[in-house]
Amino acid sequence: VYYIHAHYMEDLSLGDIAEYVNVVPTYLSSVFRREMGQTVNNYLVALRMRKAQEFLASTNLKVAEIAQAVGIRNTRYFSACFKKEVGQSPNDYREAHRILPREQRS
Repeated sequence: VYYIHAHYMEDLSLGDIAEYVNVVPTYLSSVFRREMGQTVNNYLVALRMRKAQEFLASTNLKVAEIAQAVGIRNTRYFSACFKKEVGQSPNDYREAHRILPREQRS
């Protein structure tokens, strides 16, 4: 979990994480699911979407830039993941949760 939080913004795979903790990917997947109640991928996507929510609410970065910042290279995939996880599009979320001072909004 520590490694995922430290590297979520990178192109991170189950194999990368397994290598870091020095186990085979299938074993990591099994242990992670048992201990965390979800798959590594689901945990990683949820983390990325939480970080994206922070960016959307507090920055003027474009959605594509936020997708890159949280480790997702494909903007369409990012938007689909975001909508599935959060229940609204990134742009709708931004409008509803904006915390920037009015003079900094664009």
